[in-house]
Amino acid sequence: MRDLAEEQKEYGNACLAKGKIEAALAAYSEAICLNPRPTYYTNRAFCHKRKGDWAACVADCESALQLDDRAIKAHYLLGGALAELGGYERATSHLRRALGLTSQTSVSYGADIRRAMLHANKMRWQCDAAASLRP
Repeated sequence: MRDLAEEQKEYGNACLAKGKIEAALAAYSEAICLNPRPTYYTNRAFCHKRKGDWAACVADCESALQLDDRAIKAHYLLGGALAELGGYERATSHLRRALGLTSQTSVSYGADIRRAMLHANKMRWQCDAAASLRP
């Protein structure tokens, strides 16, 4: 018999592929209720990212990391969300951790992590530059 939580995750993936973010969120939430696994939290965090709900993305990534502190996708998504919220130091810390973990395993989104790191650094530098121009 198939795992019901895994079925919900797969349904969420199918919904996400069709752009049905709310349905995907509901499916991943159900998967979490059935069996809280880091993958389910990071999939739901990705939906929050797509919606621009950075606080919810942070919460799900932190939940995933409580279950597995080596979850690359959680560090990656958390870093991006924190950067969007202005938490640049924590953002770059999590993105560095994600990059470090990619050296131990192969992931298809290593370049995305590097781009997110560059984006977080750029946002931090712009913020610092703007602050230095204020009287």
